[in-house]
Amino acid sequence: MSLKPNLIITCLIALLTSSTSQGNNYFYITPTTYNNTIHTITYHNTLINFNGRRLDWCLKWGTLCGKPAADAWCNLKNKSKLSVRAIAFEKAEDIGNTYVLKDKTTCNKPYCDGFELITCELYGE
Repeated sequence: MSLKPNLIITCLIALLTSSTSQGNNYFYITPTTYNNTIHTITYHNTLINFNGRRLDWCLKWGTLCGKPAADAWCNLKNKSKLSVRAIAFEKAEDIGNTYVLKDKTTCNKPYCDGFELITCELYGE
């Protein structure tokens, strides 16, 4: 008889479960198999847009700039992955007409900054 790895993990967890005078100690792990591959994707300037406007450098108006906004972009574009994060990004200064993602508003002044590129690291299926 051949046992599947997930069944073996579940059995081991059941053996680790113990009862003490202070109550029960339980260890839960949901057995799941994932495609644990890591790869990257890079988005360049005009491809980093939302509703026809370039993504603003800041996630909220004037705050959470750079990495927080890049991380939010990576998560927005790659929702099916287990883990997503920005590992590289470059600022595009004074591009005007940008979209502030968290505030759902636009910055239509000539001094609005956005992204030249965002590289996302994707993990899992």
